[in-house]
Amino acid sequence: MEADTKSTALAYLYTLEGVSSWVLHTATKNALKRKEEGLNPTFMPSTADFYRYCEKLESDIRFRADRLLKNLEKPERTEKAQEAPLTSVRLEKLQRGL
Repeated sequence: MEADTKSTALAYLYTLEGVSSWVLHTATKNALKRKEEGLNPTFMPSTADFYRYCEKLESDIRFRADRLLKNLEKPERTEKAQEAPLTSVRLEKLQRGL
């Protein structure tokens, strides 16, 4: 039994080599909480299935980051009726009004 546990751990170690720590942490947490999509909720996923799930998580976060960077690089729109920038004083007034 101990050899089987060690070989399983070694298989996960080799398969998940190169996966970012954030993705590995998130995927493990989701698997333990049964929140992962596309994996069998009854059993711990195989190394290949878990790796594919990690790839999907990483792909999703990279897509969001790329989209965010592209939006930040866009030039600001200038309109005639552009509002004044939101200052801290104006923000406080708006929050009090809510």
